[in-house]
Amino acid sequence: MWCRIISQLNLDPDFRIGDQAELKLMLKDALAQVFEDNYAREDNEAFINLIDTYSKGRNDSAVRQMVEDIYYKAGSSSWPRKWMNSLIGLYDIKSVKQLEDSEIIKEIVDYSRVLFGGGCTGAYNGERPGISYTGLKSMRLHFQRI
Repeated sequence: MWCRIISQLNLDPDFRIGDQAELKLMLKDALAQVFEDNYAREDNEAFINLIDTYSKGRNDSAVRQMVEDIYYKAGSSSWPRKWMNSLIGLYDIKSVKQLEDSEIIKEIVDYSRVLFGGGCTGAYNGERPGISYTGLKSMRLHFQRI
């Protein structure tokens, strides 16, 4: 039965599933090609800004590792594109007011209160006073995703 189904797929007879080491090498090769292509382009200002921002000197290995990490984290999500688009939305800030009202700033403020012990106002409701447990949990989840 399997032979009949497989023959209908029109797969190359040499087709096989790669092991983890092979797949990692293929990813590194593909990543190297993408970086090489972007270095060669003339309209590559965004790419060069990325490299300048996250690299040390002339070594872009930190950026390559960052891209690889994002690739693997996205791949572990049920909906990788949706996950990546949700990250972009966190940084789509167009005004100071929008920044002040953003979830990431609220979470940073809550986290800072925990670190520095300030802002303990309000009634105790089973959580630590002045600290939003849900905010901290959300922040932890956010940083795990990144």
